[in-house]
Amino acid sequence: MIEDLGLQQFAQVVLAGVGLASDLEGFGPSAAALQPPGIARRLLRPGFRVLRNLRKLGATSARTLGLGSKARVRSAAPPPELPAALIALQSTEGAALLYGAEVRTDFLPLSLYFVTQESPTLCVPATMAMLLNALGAPRPPSVETLGHGLFDQHNVFTPRVQAIKPRHRVVREGMSLRDFGKALIAHDVRATVRYAQDTDLDGFRAEAAAVLDAPERFVAVNYQRSALGKEAGGHTSPLAAYNGATDRFLILDVARYRYPPVWVGAAALFEAMAAKTGGGVSRGYVIVEL
Repeated sequence: MIEDLGLQQFAQVVLAGVGLASDLEGFGPSAAALQPPGIARRLLRPGFRVLRNLRKLGATSARTLGLGSKARVRSAAPPPELPAALIALQSTEGAALLYGAEVRTDFLPLSLYFVTQESPTLCVPATMAMLLNALGAPRPPSVETLGHGLFDQHNVFTPRVQAIKPRHRVVREGMSLRDFGKALIAHDVRATVRYAQDTDLDGFRAEAAAVLDAPERFVAVNYQRSALGKEAGGHTSPLAAYNGATDRFLILDVARYRYPPVWVGAAALFEAMAAKTGGGVSRGYVIVEL
């Protein structure tokens, strides 16, 4: 079991699962060279298989476009600096927080399906794909896995979801917390939307921690980035763990080109969810289960 792993192996295995192995600080060799032991290896294997298929698909696409291995690309802008109050998962402290977390049942199933949103407005579809895949909901074929069943940021837009808000509008405007809940229900799962204005910090902490500790129940948060010292506006991503000793939640941020998964204080996160949207209502969170 996970508890049988030492801190170094635990950190290497879980960070390999979310694609952060090369960024791990202070834990020796890269996790890419590690053969995960026992149950962790079996749990991570499906995620590695998906990654292999994606690499094949990417190579095929490059050949189709006439791009060789020496194709020139523009230099990407560096990601924003992480605010001091947030702790990156791939840091020594971040990995130790996960290792010592009392509540982390949801981490492994979510990490197997951790994705990066395709554009700045698609955080909700990316989060929805992660949640539905982790729940084990019946999966449609996906072009991203060569036709194998997997939810992605395109096929989550079924006709029922399109009727709530079509994809072209989500690409332009994003998706509200209310519509996020409706879209999940349209996939025949149970979803409960909670607005921060209708609860308090203690209520959120207790409910979110209980969900994170329960198999096949997940929680995603909708919050104001600037309230956490980050750049840009509203954002949605899943929570994956809770460390009670430090009162911090782990956000698996789907905007991975901007920010890594981070540990954030419960009070700070709740304040970011309490921020009002343009419609005058607060942000909040959604709980999903089969």
